[in-house]
Order: sequence, then structure tokens, then C-alpha cells
Amino acid sequence: MRILNIMSGGKAGGAETFFVSLVLALKDAGHESRAVISQSPGACGADQSRWGRTARAALQEVA
Repeated sequence: MRILNIMSGGKAGGAETFFVSLVLALKDAGHESRAVISQSPGACGADQSRWGRTARAALQEVA
């Protein structure tokens, strides 16, 4: 399945953490999943390391 995930989100919170986890889980399940996030610094916790890398790095892996 081809899926486009879009999140404007602010700083890291519950929804942003879930978003990154969801995108990575969809990829691991074999879906073609893409993510679009804001370029704002800190959007979706982009600079936080929770997945063994920053969220921005983790999402770039599915691009």
C-alpha cells in the first residue's frame, strides 16, 4: 500500500512521537510510506533521539 503521512506539528509531544513511530512501523510492515513534516526547527521532535537516531533522520530513511 502507498501511504503519505503529513504532520504540521509543533515541538515533540504525544501526537508527534506517535507520528514518527507510525511512519516507521508502516515501513517495517512493508508499506510504501512517505512522511511530510514542517521545516520548522524542532517540528515533530526532529532533533530528539528516540529511535536510535533523530526523528528527522528516521523519517528521511523512509523517503
